[in-house]
Amino acid sequence: MSVQTTLTKVELDIASGNLGEARDRLHGLVSSYPYDLSLRSRLAEVYWRLQYPAMAGRYWYLKEDKSSEMVAACRQFERSCGGDPLIMLQALRFRGDIDPIRETYAGRLLLDLRDRAKRERGVVFRFNKSGRDRYGVVPARTALQVVGGLLVLGTLAALVAIGIFTVFGWIANAIR
Repeated sequence: MSVQTTLTKVELDIASGNLGEARDRLHGLVSSYPYDLSLRSRLAEVYWRLQYPAMAGRYWYLKEDKSSEMVAACRQFERSCGGDPLIMLQALRFRGDIDPIRETYAGRLLLDLRDRAKRERGVVFRFNKSGRDRYGVVPARTALQVVGGLLVLGTLAALVAIGIFTVFGWIANAIR
């Protein structure tokens, strides 16, 4: 089914008050066409009409020119995610490659959230991957961590050596 055919069905669903069906159709389109941000706006409008402002904010979040209602809904979306950039990235469900939209408002916003997630949570978020491949851990080995690790290993080695000498001492005393 073409995008235009589906959008026509969405409009008919909205006109007949079947907002749930319109929402489901739009979710499918947003998933299939991640770069078409107008689909996200239409989905946000349906959520707004369904009286789910945080969900509306989720889909208006990448829109550049926002009304005061849209901004308030976006703030509710941020609060629903606890302001956590990683949770927000997951909730936004952008499933495309970031490069085609890198220089747009939406692209810069997504990249900013990714950078914040890396900085605040130590997680690398990859837009063009799925499942577990979507996340990576930031290697955070500082000099203090390396020295601390070596100190722990040295302490363990010393304790093992002391234990071995103690056991041999007991055996030697038992043989006498």
